[in-house]
Amino acid sequence: VQVLKGPQGTLFGRNTTGGAVLYTAARPKDEFGGYAKLRGGNFGLIEGQGAINLPLLDNTLLVRLAGNITQQDGWQENLYDGRDLGEVDRKNGRLSALWKPTEALENLTVLEVDHARGNSTATRLRTVNRCGQTNNGFALNCAADALFNPATWAGSGIWENYLAHNPQANPGGIADYLDNVSPNIGFFKANEVAPVYHDEDDYFAANTTTFDLGDDLLLKNIAGFSASDTHDLGSSVGAPDPVFYSATFATDANGVITLDANGNPTYNKRGNHVENKTYSNELQLQGKTLDKALTYIVGAYYQYEDSKTLFPQVYFNLYQPGLFLPANATSHFQITDETPALFAQGTYDFSDMGLTGLSFTAGFRYTWETVEIKQLASGDNYRDPAQPRSQKKSFSDPSWTLGLSYQATDQLLLYLQTRRSWRAGGFNGTAPAAIDPANGDAVIDNTNLFEPEKTYDVEAGTKFAGELFGRPLRVNLAVYNQWIKDVQRAVFPDPPGPAQSIAYTVNVPEARVSGLEIDAMIKPVRWLETGVSGSLTKARFVNGKDEADVFGTLYVFGPYADAPRLSGSAYASLLLPAPAQWGVMDLRADIYSQSHMYFSNSNDSITPDTRIPGYSVINLRYDWTQIHGSRFSLAAFVRNLTEKEYYTGGFALTGSLGVNSVAIGTPRMYGAELSYEF
Repeated sequence: VQVLKGPQGTLFGRNTTGGAVLYTAARPKDEFGGYAKLRGGNFGLIEGQGAINLPLLDNTLLVRLAGNITQQDGWQENLYDGRDLGEVDRKNGRLSALWKPTEALENLTVLEVDHARGNSTATRLRTVNRCGQTNNGFALNCAADALFNPATWAGSGIWENYLAHNPQANPGGIADYLDNVSPNIGFFKANEVAPVYHDEDDYFAANTTTFDLGDDLLLKNIAGFSASDTHDLGSSVGAPDPVFYSATFATDANGVITLDANGNPTYNKRGNHVENKTYSNELQLQGKTLDKALTYIVGAYYQYEDSKTLFPQVYFNLYQPGLFLPANATSHFQITDETPALFAQGTYDFSDMGLTGLSFTAGFRYTWETVEIKQLASGDNYRDPAQPRSQKKSFSDPSWTLGLSYQATDQLLLYLQTRRSWRAGGFNGTAPAAIDPANGDAVIDNTNLFEPEKTYDVEAGTKFAGELFGRPLRVNLAVYNQWIKDVQRAVFPDPPGPAQSIAYTVNVPEARVSGLEIDAMIKPVRWLETGVSGSLTKARFVNGKDEADVFGTLYVFGPYADAPRLSGSAYASLLLPAPAQWGVMDLRADIYSQSHMYFSNSNDSITPDTRIPGYSVINLRYDWTQIHGSRFSLAAFVRNLTEKEYYTGGFALTGSLGVNSVAIGTPRMYGAELSYEF
């Protein structure tokens, strides 16, 4: 696993604005062997994992087979229906084949299939806006409190009818539930009305072919394909009142229209349905020239993505058959994204010019991107004659990188770099297009169309890998500042018309992210290794450039969401004293901590009360390898040792529905594993 930070795209792959995480499957080996691992733990955890390497055809064909099966019961009891949420049922397998017919030619093919069943955990209700509340001058949406409130329906019989059809609901209403019931149900429990569900199939294929052209010249081609088919019904409110969830309406044999929370008649599956296919190909030429002082790569990249989304939505279901139906909306759309690009990057080493250790890197990329949305037959926008059936928009922009690095000693590297990249605009599939009556059929921005996001940064740092007083030491230190223009952010305002909650992506004019990062390790004695990594982050929308227009209203954005000011981890790994013939034993302890953060970018305007506190989680692991000289190993682990109660994020819907909910972290998880290598 490789983590690349900052704007990317001039070296390989697709351009990104905030970094990339690269996963590389283990390559087949030229010797027979493999491993098998069995793991068990609390909440019924059973996991089996293994791999085998098979060298064939006189080692010209190397094959590796790997697989994993994980099953675990849910750890979050849902009081509404008695189900356990957080169930895991995953199976995946991978085939890797490395063919080397000649010394110059190498071909690696990777095929993978993943199946995931089970369900997600439920959120917990965090905020209910009360009618009349304001926040910094913004009147707050109080729809949930107004509708799920016995006082609203006094004397009409509607509230009594609602409770008869939904006996798990709180008789005092949703605000009363938040104030007087939710705090007492237990932190790791839920009370979620939606029948949470997950069903996913993923397929992946990649082929990498390299041909050595000689004279420090390599031709490389990387082709990829992925497909996924996902059905989901998730939790978004975390209350026993059906404020909002994914469902449809069904008509019975008598023509009576009722809510169908368990099935989606269009696809005979529950909840949301997303189908995604992606094709990509990249051709690279890598080489060295100028007496090997210049190392370079030039290439071309192409990607095509096709995604279909069906999103049925029901709001404020008060269960009144024959009287009125809840508000509902169905989004069904297809988005295609075509992305060709050209790129080049080179690094020049000035050592031959007497500047030993100094090198300069320059890279450039130009990307063209065309995004098209088509409304599909089951969606409301397709059936609305005022809405366009399809829209298309093209974008193009450069990315670049410039950097100086100085290898001051064999142990110390200093560097300074600046990078620039961008992210294309596109369409909000769930949002209707707003047509400008003064300009024919032109679509108004910030309804279903958003513009590209552009960013550049400056980073300076040092990397040290050596010794301190004869003991191993590694220290990486970096400081940076990033400027972001037309920041793409999702909001959930209260739109005009019948729709109740639609995600809109808007462009906030400007934001800045400044920070300091450190990663250090020292081994003070032979039997102890300690390390720490951490970051200090100051992310903010620029004052005076922190507003965006949504339906003619300027919303103020801030604080910057999902960006704790302080975060980091520390660990200690202790080599335990044991006779050599017993094998190797070690104990590792680590702690992760972060300060508070916000889960909404509009906490200062339409979605207040989205601050969640910081937390710390402690993990332990014991390993005993090569037990008595054998190929067996044993391990035991515990995560969240102190069973810390903490939140990992949230779902801010107070702008459109009047409620916020939060996602909770996992409780204490522990288990043991036995593995064998051959």
